[in-house]
Amino acid sequence: MKGLSYHRAQSVEDALDKLENLEGAHILAGGTDLLLELDRAGRGANLLDISFIDALRDICETAYEVVIGAACTFHQIERSEAVRAHARALAQAASSVGGPAIRNLATIGGNVANGAPAADSMPALIVLGAWARLRSAAGEREVPVDALVYAGRVHLGQGEIITHFVVPKREGARSAFVKLGLRRSMAVSRLSGAIALSETGVRFALGAVGPSACRFRSVEDVLSQGVTCQDTIRRALSGLARDIRQRLGERPTAPYKQRAAQGLLLDLLSDVLDREVVVQ
Repeated sequence: MKGLSYHRAQSVEDALDKLENLEGAHILAGGTDLLLELDRAGRGANLLDISFIDALRDICETAYEVVIGAACTFHQIERSEAVRAHARALAQAASSVGGPAIRNLATIGGNVANGAPAADSMPALIVLGAWARLRSAAGEREVPVDALVYAGRVHLGQGEIITHFVVPKREGARSAFVKLGLRRSMAVSRLSGAIALSETGVRFALGAVGPSACRFRSVEDVLSQGVTCQDTIRRALSGLARDIRQRLGERPTAPYKQRAAQGLLLDLLSDVLDREVVVQ
């Protein structure tokens, strides 16, 4: 691409310094989305590559949380024992991203920061109650992932980068992720969803039904009354269809996504309950 200028950061501090001094810099962390966008736009850019920063490429487990570096690839995430044990929905989401070549390059930080409505990691991170750890020259802060990306925008401050995602451990929690695409692999999601069951209740989120992945709290409230009760499940399915109709309005995809989301919710419940859930 004409005018392309590539810069590799050696540390988080180096990245923040370069970000402050490079005009119109684009953060590169994998680049499976960014480089395509820049190529289609036909313009050059200052690319600041953070994918080689060792501090952003580790997955660490503590007594209370799993901390995932923003430059971790989806291949790392899907194979991580800590993620599989305590954030199963995220491991499943990671394994659904593209093919092996894409998963070896694409990063979770890039997937979230791209802000795409169909970002595979977002529903899983949301139901797991994950936080994003952000750094700038002014310091560090943490925000819930669903507060970082909402209403079709990524709400990063000036000169701020995502460094880690923090997933809290919840004793006895179960989670799952499901994705629907036009083909069985290498598909951009037409609809994706995740669910998490814990002692504190049910969290349920969908992607690709609006500008950003989001929770469906009315469905959560119903399911929290008993995920094994037929009447409860029927009311949750009915409410989900109603909520999607309100979100999508008269869009041509609305009827399909209403039905598809209901089937997806049943699949998620079947997964976390380890038995087929059907509505009589």
